[in-house]
Amino acid sequence: MACGMVPVNGTVVEVGPVELAPFDTTYEYVAIRDESDRLREFKAVRAIPEVSALVQRDASGTFLFWDSPHECRLAFIYRADGAREVDFEALHTYFGAAST
Repeated sequence: MACGMVPVNGTVVEVGPVELAPFDTTYEYVAIRDESDRLREFKAVRAIPEVSALVQRDASGTFLFWDSPHECRLAFIYRADGAREVDFEALHTYFGAAST
């Protein structure tokens, strides 16, 4: 499995069952149809509450996943309707690890 940031421009077509926790949400899966009509599927996706609040079926925009061997984390959403959220901790952790 590749480890890195995976940007996807497209529309959420399916969101799997969720497990809510005090500090994050874990989706069994998130499927997005990208601009080239390819289905992009991410399994066991974690997101902080601010980011997970924007994950909905038929939401379109830009989604940034941090796909690592340990987890898949939704780090950023910028929806076509203007709503956006960032998981700054995920980005700081990723770029901190990338610079070492």
